[in-house]
Amino acid sequence: MSSGDTGSYRIGEARFRDASAELERLRIQAEVFWPSELPVLERHGLRPGVADVLEAGCGPGYVTALLREHLRGGSVTALDLDPAMLEHARGHLGQDGRVRFVQASVQQTGLPDDAFDVVLARLVLQHVPDARGAFPELRRVLRPGGRLIVVDADFAFTTIFDPEPPFARELMDAVIQGQRLQGGDPHIGRRLPAMLRDAGFTEIIVDAVVAHSVVVGRDAIRATIPDQALDHLEAGGLVSGELAAAAREYLARIDSGEQTFEGMDLTMVASGAA
Repeated sequence: MSSGDTGSYRIGEARFRDASAELERLRIQAEVFWPSELPVLERHGLRPGVADVLEAGCGPGYVTALLREHLRGGSVTALDLDPAMLEHARGHLGQDGRVRFVQASVQQTGLPDDAFDVVLARLVLQHVPDARGAFPELRRVLRPGGRLIVVDADFAFTTIFDPEPPFARELMDAVIQGQRLQGGDPHIGRRLPAMLRDAGFTEIIVDAVVAHSVVVGRDAIRATIPDQALDHLEAGGLVSGELAAAAREYLARIDSGEQTFEGMDLTMVASGAA
């Protein structure tokens, strides 16, 4: 949801010319995935009876609100480095003694040792330069036996369309290159289990969360696509004007109902015990 020290995602960046549209995309993304995601997170230890949860990279607070509802009496510490994200999260969640906000990096949280039963890092580590450095820090703040749950993408199998448009592979290669240039890791999903192991976590579990248009609806899948990324890729010379125009035309045909499709989005889930 948000980045580390100089990572590959900041809501205030020029590539998000319309910040409100990006925030709406993030809201829909959270709501679309949550019904499929929550049962997986529960298997990994995020159960209603958990007392203290750290959401490492809370972004605009949409998942924070869902966590608050799920945990019932438990508390949530919502951490993010981006002050704009934290401001939006505060506004979204309102005054609630069960939620506290911390502005800090996932690599240097400034939080005390052994403070949490579960740490959830959702769609954040792909944006963090040297994400491996976050794992020891997140392990430090966990109580013995507590679990770090990481939900993140692997761009080898992110949003997939059927039928696949002819420019899909070239466009995804550009997205991957762009994230790498900004310090992110577009293939972190496949690396998560080894990162947990190397940081000393045990009892590692690996899962996936799938959102498919047959289940969640085509409109929901369409709404999670970051249209503004095309402008950023084109301006940076990572895609040609012709490719960007073809992608915009394809999305316009979807929006008009001329182009039918099925779509699938997949994220990886990996967790380990401290």
